[in-house]
Amino acid sequence: MTTISTSTPDIVLLYITTEHIEQARLLGRTLLGERLAACINILPHMESHYHWQGDIAVSQECVLIVKTTTAHVADVRQRIAALHTYDVPCILEVPILSVNAPYFAWLHEQMA
Repeated sequence: MTTISTSTPDIVLLYITTEHIEQARLLGRTLLGERLAACINILPHMESHYHWQGDIAVSQECVLIVKTTTAHVADVRQRIAALHTYDVPCILEVPILSVNAPYFAWLHEQMA
């Protein structure tokens, strides 16, 4: 299988936590509909423990993983900030160091 490696990744994953699965679906559908993402994954039923307003909080959340290109990251961040219910949404950018060539081609085709 051919792999594309690059020192300047063109594909990124965005790791985003959401309050519930409906919000993850809404965000994901919006990003797909606006061609800001080629694919999204939703991981339901995550328990989060974190510092919040001087206390340690525990909540049930979902993870939304967004597969996009570096050219679209700023627009994705803007849309998430506009639609997210959290005051401080978690949006972590994970660069991709290598990817199989057919998936790379498919992802770029979807973002066109």
